[in-house]
Amino acid sequence: MWCKDHGMTVTISNLDLSLHIGRIAPMPHAFPELRKVTFDGEKQISTLKVFNHMNIPSLKDLFLVDCRVWDTVSLSSLLQRSACQLEQLVLQTTDATHTTGVCTGELLILLRLTPTLTTLVLTQLLPNAITDALLEALIAQDATPAVLPVLTALVLAGIYLFSTDQLLNMLESRTTPHNHHGLRTVDITLPSRQVSIPHLQRFSAVMRAVESSSLACLDEARSQVRIQVGKYTPLDWCHNRPVGRGSDSL
Repeated sequence: MWCKDHGMTVTISNLDLSLHIGRIAPMPHAFPELRKVTFDGEKQISTLKVFNHMNIPSLKDLFLVDCRVWDTVSLSSLLQRSACQLEQLVLQTTDATHTTGVCTGELLILLRLTPTLTTLVLTQLLPNAITDALLEALIAQDATPAVLPVLTALVLAGIYLFSTDQLLNMLESRTTPHNHHGLRTVDITLPSRQVSIPHLQRFSAVMRAVESSSLACLDEARSQVRIQVGKYTPLDWCHNRPVGRGSDSL
């Protein structure tokens, strides 16, 4: 097996796959100490099938960067096989011309398999990756949401098909006093979306209900709106630079 545990953090790149795919063992290889994995598509056609050959029971942080070819089956089998307690999931595109190829149904499958997730970062995905249907599934109907019940940090950036109303419905449901595992950090960037004054007022109420928050959008006159409330959030870097580039490679 070509993979090795490098200080509990590894980066899988497209180059690694092209050089080593022929040497992957037929049975999943265990990485008992591995806690963080970054899959880096490097803006080329890449495959997530490498996860069919891995068992990562201690996995806490999973970064999927520039994954133009999506493979729900491989990711789902990795999570089910590993029975890991994933805490942070980052799906990120670093180049607007190479979007991560996941649709809303596939993303929902992934989220349902990660009930221990506390941090979710979704940046520059396909427009149909986040829809009203996905946000509906994330709405907390009672004190314990059915999907991502312990989510405390959300970063969302990009151009998506969901309505502003549905986004606010989801955020409001997860920032109410009765939700003991509600959101604490919210960072929303909607670069081309015009937001009405009533919606901005609702956003402001959500932002005041959490410890740290940021909103970037357009108002009805298409002027830039940027609102920040609370202390600086370390999740801001997700919008500005690629993740995982400094990690060890397999």
